Amino acid sequence: MIPKIHIKNEKKTRIFIEAVHYLSRTGYQVRLLPKEYGNYFSIYQRFLYWKKLGIWESMFKFFQEIDPKYFMIDGSIIRANQCAAGYNKCGGEDLGRSCGGFSTKIHALVDALGNPVKFLLSPGNDHDITQAEELRL
Repeated sequence: MIPKIHIKNEKKTRIFIEAVHYLSRTGYQVRLLPKEYGNYFSIYQRFLYWKKLGIWESMFKFFQEIDPKYFMIDGSIIRANQCAAGYNKCGGEDLGRSCGGFSTKIHALVDALGNPVKFLLSPGNDHDITQAEELRL
């Protein structure tokens, strides 16, 4: 269920959601957001606030159409850049050494149509089956 939020101005909320959709569709940086959507920093702050409240996650779960007939586990490897090795400022990057080098693995649970239902990150040297229990619904 989507958390209840008090909307003071429906027009501004609609513009905010359109701005977030625009950014996710185009892949632009927040600073490059067109002026008609408003102040980019205010939109960014509101986005983070909704994330903190869990509104985005609840919305995605609410609107997600899952075909429950079959579920499959899929995995993909992402090679890390050389500068990622030994960089200690950020924790929990899920980086590991495998035969191919420094990498991260994405494990995804997908429905019968190939739509992602859930995903996890692990070090590149982890096998897909090690994450199967956590991917269960």
